[in-house]
Amino acid sequence: MISILRSNATHPNTLFKEDARGRREDNLKWLERNILDSEEISQIVLVSGSDIASFRLRVAQSHIRHDMRPSHWSHAMLLGPVAQPFAKTSVFEISLEPPARFGFPP
Repeated sequence: MISILRSNATHPNTLFKEDARGRREDNLKWLERNILDSEEISQIVLVSGSDIASFRLRVAQSHIRHDMRPSHWSHAMLLGPVAQPFAKTSVFEISLEPPARFGFPP
């Protein structure tokens, strides 16, 4: 059995603000606008995939949520120090479905 710690919060965190993407804004531009501009820290970015493995992971995460709803993210990336231009920022991630030559099955 997984040891689960549940939050005792009764209200959403007010520090999280919704920021919709502009009509012609791609994901990279949106992220650049919303990321902390720092060369000294790494940041975690949570995203949601639309493939079957991502869907299954979100459903699996629902089993540890109090309301049993699927989570909103299925993939995590670690951003290195913010580079200029932003597209040159290092991204570290492990794929949910790596190529066969990766070495180990997912």
